[in-house]
Amino acid sequence: RRQIESLLQSHEGVTEENMLRYLGIIEERTNELLMAQAAIYAKEQNIPLRERAPNLIGDGPSGPA
Repeated sequence: RRQIESLLQSHEGVTEENMLRYLGIIEERTNELLMAQAAIYAKEQNIPLRERAPNLIGDGPSGPA
């Protein structure tokens, strides 16, 4: 919980003001997990990762920081 509060820069939890940031945190973590799963599968199947998962959600240009 403290890590989420730190990322949200708020001790009030999720609010209307930081909802987009919270959803971004969820998306980022989901992408990390999908990439890890794809890497494991690609290694097990002995195929290049890009061939296994060329278009993961969020795999594109980064937005403004």
